[in-house]
Amino acid sequence: MSSTHLIIVLTGWSASRAQRCHRPSCLPALATALVLLLSLLVGGGGCSAVERIIFDSDMSSDHDDAADIAVLHALADLDECEILACMASSQNGGTAVAFNAINTYFGRPGIPCGRRPDSSGPGAYPGTLMAEFPHPLYATWQDPPLCVDLYRQVLAAQPDHSVSIVTTGYLNNLEALMKSGPDQSSPLAGMDLIRLKVKLLSCAAGCYPKGNEFNLRVEPAAAFYVVNNWPTTVFYDGYDVGQAIYSGAGLEQTGRENPIRRAFELTFFGPYPTWGQLMVYYAVRTPESRVLWDYNTTGRNNADATGYNWWSTTSDPSDAQEQGYMLEIERFPVQQALETLVMNSGAPRSRGTVKPPNQPSNLRGTIVGGDRIDLTWTDNSWNETGFTIERRVNGVFTPIATVGAGVTRYADTRLTSVANQNYRVKATNALGASDPATVAVYTGWTEYNRTNPADHTPIYHYYQNNLNWIRGPDVCEHVVVNNDSDHGQDLTIDVMVAAQGAYGKFYVYFFYQDADNWYRLSAGSQGEGPQNNVSRFEKCVGGTISPIGAPGTGVNLGNGCHLITWRITASRSGALTFANNNNPTGNASGPLHAVLNVQDTFSFSGGRIALGTNIGQPVWDDFSFTSSSGANLAPVAPAITGQPADVTLAAGQTATFT
Repeated sequence: MSSTHLIIVLTGWSASRAQRCHRPSCLPALATALVLLLSLLVGGGGCSAVERIIFDSDMSSDHDDAADIAVLHALADLDECEILACMASSQNGGTAVAFNAINTYFGRPGIPCGRRPDSSGPGAYPGTLMAEFPHPLYATWQDPPLCVDLYRQVLAAQPDHSVSIVTTGYLNNLEALMKSGPDQSSPLAGMDLIRLKVKLLSCAAGCYPKGNEFNLRVEPAAAFYVVNNWPTTVFYDGYDVGQAIYSGAGLEQTGRENPIRRAFELTFFGPYPTWGQLMVYYAVRTPESRVLWDYNTTGRNNADATGYNWWSTTSDPSDAQEQGYMLEIERFPVQQALETLVMNSGAPRSRGTVKPPNQPSNLRGTIVGGDRIDLTWTDNSWNETGFTIERRVNGVFTPIATVGAGVTRYADTRLTSVANQNYRVKATNALGASDPATVAVYTGWTEYNRTNPADHTPIYHYYQNNLNWIRGPDVCEHVVVNNDSDHGQDLTIDVMVAAQGAYGKFYVYFFYQDADNWYRLSAGSQGEGPQNNVSRFEKCVGGTISPIGAPGTGVNLGNGCHLITWRITASRSGALTFANNNNPTGNASGPLHAVLNVQDTFSFSGGRIALGTNIGQPVWDDFSFTSSSGANLAPVAPAITGQPADVTLAAGQTATFT
C-alpha cells in the first residue's frame, strides 16, 4: 500500500436519490480563503445527509491513489459526500496540482489542495497529469497552501463532530496537525481542534494483527506519533484486505480525456488493489460497510519508532475514542461497488449523460413467507431513470418489474415457490442498461447468508483472485458451491485470477482426498516468455504424480497480469477440459477458448476443491459441505474465520471461486 488518503466525512446517506441534497457540483476557481468561506456558508446546514470529506494522499509513484479519488468523486456525483479539500502527503510538489487537475475534470475545480512544506518538483505521474490536464486553481507546484494550514482552516469552518478522516498513505500531515498551535483560523491547539471537529479517522495503513506495512514504515516518526496518540475514533483496513480486492480493470476502455485512465496508463494498465478505496467507501457509506464487513473493536493499534504496528487488547478505548480494524465477511459486493465507482470516471456527472447508468451492487434477497422474496440493492448511478428487475424463468432472465430512479427495493410476491430463485437488477436510462447486480436465493435459507458460500452473488465483472507470491502469503478466495440442477451433472470450476508478484505456477485442485491423492490443473509460468507458459492436467494416486494427456498453452501469471477467466470441467464420461478467455484487456467477460481436452478414468470422483501455488501447499477455506438429498447443500461449519478455504464437493456439483 504505497498511498495515503485522508478523508473527512459527515455520516448518513439516503437510499433514495430523491431524498439526497444536491449541492453545487463545483466551486469557482478562487483563492483558498474564498473557497473556505463558501465551504463554511454552504456546509453549515441543510444537508445533514452529505458526508464532508478531506482527502489526504501520497499520490506520487503508485496509481492506486488515482482510483481512490475516482471513487470519492463518484460518491460526490451521487450527492453522498462533499469533498472539502485534498492534501498531499508525498514530497512530490506536483501531487497537489494533479489533485486540482482531477477535481477539475470531475467538475469541482474549486476544491482547495495542500502540499507538505518540504515538497519539491512536479514528481512522477502527477507531474504528467499536471502537464496534460488543466488545473485552474494553481499555476505551479509552489502555489498550493501548506497542508497543516489548510487543515486548520477547513476544520475550523465545519460543524462540531462532523468530520471523518480517512487516510490511505503517510501520516505526516496528521502529525503536523496534531502538533499545531493556535493560529488565525482557530484559537485551539491541534489536538483540541481534532477532538472538537473530527468524529472518525478511517485509515488504510498497517497490518493486523501485526506487521510492517508501507504507509507506516516510510514515515515512521509520523506513524509512531499518530497511531499512538490519535484522539478520536479510528478504524483501519490492513494491507492484506485491500490487496485481495482489485478494481480498475476496465479503465483502458474509457476515453483518453480521463485523468484516472491516464494515471493507470502511466504506471500499470490492469486491475489493482483497493487499499484506499475501501476506506473511502467506509467513510462515506459507513452503515452499509458495517454490514458488509466485520470489525475487531476490542483493543487498539500500536506502532513503534520503525513504523511496525501491532494490535493489542491491554487497552480498549470506547465511545469517541473507539478503535477497530476490518475483518472480511464477503468480498464481492464491495468489489462490485468499487469497480463501478472507479468506472464512473469514464463518464462522470460533469460530462452529462453520455452512457448507460453505473451498475448497482449488493443485491440481496430475503425470503418473506412461502410466496414472497424481498430484494434490496445499492444504487451507484447518478443518471438512471429507473431499474429493471429480472427473475430467471426456465433458465432465462426475464423482466418482471420496473421501479423508479433512486428506488432500491422491490418485493416479488405471489411466487409459487421461493426455492432456488435467481434475480438480476439493472439500472436504465435512455442510452441503455447497466451491467446487472445478481443474487441467488436457495431453498431453506431465509436471508442472504454471508456465512454460506453457496449464497454468494455469482461473478459477473472484473472479479479476481490475487496470488500474493511476493507481497504476502498465498491467498485463496472463498468458494461458491451451486448444486442446482440447471448446472448439469459435470463438475465445473470457474476461477477468475490476476496476479502480482513473481512468475509461478497456479494449481486448481479437485477431487482432493489428501496430500497423496488428488487431481489438479497446473497452469502458469515458469518464467518470462511464451515458451514458459504451460498448462496440463495432473493426478496424484498414492503419492505418485502423473500427467493426464498432452500439455497445452499456459497462462502468463507474471507480475501485473490482466484478469483472466478459467473454466475447468470434469465430466462423468471422464473428460477433463480447460478453457480460458486469453484476456488481453482486463475484461473478464470475454469468450472462453478451449486449451485442454483430455480423457481419464477417474481414480476417485469426489473430494475437496482448493487453490495452490508453487511455493506452498494447497490452501482451503474454512467451509465444509456435504451433499444432502435434493438440490441443496447443508453447512457443517458455517463460520468464516478469514483463513483460506475447505469445501467438500462431489461430482455433479458446480463450484465458483470468488
